[in-house]
Amino acid sequence: NNMSNLGFVVCVASCIALVASLPRWHQGKLIHSSDSKESSKDSQIDKYAKEFDQDLDHFNRQISTTFKQRYFINDTFWTGAASQAPVFLCVGGEGPPLDWTVLVSSVHCNDMVELAPKYGALMVALEHRYYGPSNPFGKNLSTANLQWLNTEQALGDIASFHSFISSTHSLTSENLWVTWGGSYPGMLAALARLRYPQLIHAAVSSSSPLQAIVDFPGYNNVVAESMAAEDVGGSQKCLSAISDGHVAIKQQLETADGRASLEK
Repeated sequence: NNMSNLGFVVCVASCIALVASLPRWHQGKLIHSSDSKESSKDSQIDKYAKEFDQDLDHFNRQISTTFKQRYFINDTFWTGAASQAPVFLCVGGEGPPLDWTVLVSSVHCNDMVELAPKYGALMVALEHRYYGPSNPFGKNLSTANLQWLNTEQALGDIASFHSFISSTHSLTSENLWVTWGGSYPGMLAALARLRYPQLIHAAVSSSSPLQAIVDFPGYNNVVAESMAAEDVGGSQKCLSAISDGHVAIKQQLETADGRASLEK
């Protein structure tokens, strides 16, 4: 089953470039279309992106600084607030930079996209603070400026974003919110439900390491299996080469001369 799932992911990834270039229609509505004239100099600049004012610190009232946080929205399948349709929130935080495809066809929350028509859901995606253009301090990533880059502040961002979207779309408590994410965003999706149960009705948290472990060999074991899997182009020879390389690096790290050699 794991190999089948991995093969499916590889297949999806290989099709993204083709899919992103095609116009998308559903029930007579154009969802989005790519613009071949759009500049490729900065992949993070996206004409479908929106911004809102986000608090830098959600817990210190003496800090009133705000920054522009980027989000995306797709109301193609949205049946309206009055219909009590849900809101699906794709949580950012890992993987390729978010762009307009995140709510159409992407590696981030594709299950959410596929279920949206069934439930008439409003789809939104929130970029993680300090990621892409959602950086409060631009290129100045000093230690002092990074103190607000943490999970609790990111969860506060989700709660604030909930209030913002609820206001702009006249949502009520009948429009239930579901968070979606995988890996670190999956952790945020689950923790948002735990921290703010009055806001988040449910969470779909995939492959999320919620139990923090200092020495976590489980991840490396999965990677090792993939390196040796012939179905995805791996081999035992490939795995052995990587393992031998790590052993060699470990030996060099144990001596001053070895460490100096690695620094060159």
